[in-house]
Amino acid sequence: MGNTIVAIVSGSDDAVTFGPHITLTATGTDLDSDISVRFTNAGLIEADAGQIDINGNGPKLNTGVIRIANGGLVRVTGVTLNNTDGDIEVQSGATLNLAGCTVTGGVVRAQGAITTSSTNNLGVTLLPAGPVAGTLSITGPSP
Repeated sequence: MGNTIVAIVSGSDDAVTFGPHITLTATGTDLDSDISVRFTNAGLIEADAGQIDINGNGPKLNTGVIRIANGGLVRVTGVTLNNTDGDIEVQSGATLNLAGCTVTGGVVRAQGAITTSSTNNLGVTLLPAGPVAGTLSITGPSP
């Protein structure tokens, strides 16, 4: 499996849509992918032994699947991720890192780790309080 890198960064008015048959996959341990524009995901965004950072300007809408597998990492930083009708899957050995963000709606399936690295007391909000399949344990620095 080779390394891939994707950088979707631009101005605050730019947006990208991943349709229902589109897959964005970050693989490999030396490179990461960055999604900093407004996006709508109806397909699959996958960190398969790779890293994806979701940050930047504008709304982020997931009605598809965000999957983290095989030691992969997805960091959601300083944004609201509308997960209504979406799934976030954190497989065993993988990590979802949340920092200063809000995740609303949908389902979070956590067999792996959900962590927070909020160094500026930005806080993390998961709305509503469920459903979460598996054990939800959010750990991070003490305030």
